[in-house]
Amino acid sequence: LDNTLDTWCLPWNKHKNDVSAIKMYCHMQGKEVASPLFKRIWKSDAMLRYKIFLWLLLHDRVNVRNLLARKHFHLPNYNCERCNCSCEETSLLLIWDCPFALQCWNSIVPSKVRGINAFDEINLLPIHLPKQFAMSIITMGCWHIWMQRNSKNFKAQNPSVQAWRNLLRDDLKLLLFRTKEKDRDAFRGWITDNLT
Repeated sequence: LDNTLDTWCLPWNKHKNDVSAIKMYCHMQGKEVASPLFKRIWKSDAMLRYKIFLWLLLHDRVNVRNLLARKHFHLPNYNCERCNCSCEETSLLLIWDCPFALQCWNSIVPSKVRGINAFDEINLLPIHLPKQFAMSIITMGCWHIWMQRNSKNFKAQNPSVQAWRNLLRDDLKLLLFRTKEKDRDAFRGWITDNLT
């Protein structure tokens, strides 16, 4: 011990009292790195609401029946209405494993490999899709499977793979205006070859 005065020091800067909210936040958060999949989602050309939907889907926050059961929302039945297997409707089942969803994805990716979770599914699909716009196709495909499900539940319309393909084609054609000019012809060709 000596007679010098005590001083405050900060973990990120031992010599100066450089107080900064962002430095404090970074120090408290640590070096946690998000999955590179999220970066690909946010950089895709899809509209923001579709990106947010996919982000919610990956975080298991889309209001499918098992989430409603966890929130103690009373429904007469928590099973997937599109499947005849009396399985509880989960986001993984709804978007990837349901027979209707499998038919939809197999119509554009015939050699689709099934993963074990949504992250694997999304990481495996771009192998069979054009790299430049794979995330946009996946994002829009997931959204339109969700919309087909909602049409059945709220409008009593039977979902069909052809209706899914038509809606996906129409939205991807609109997305052509948001893609880079150098990729537009390839994107237009993929839409024509796979969705008409």
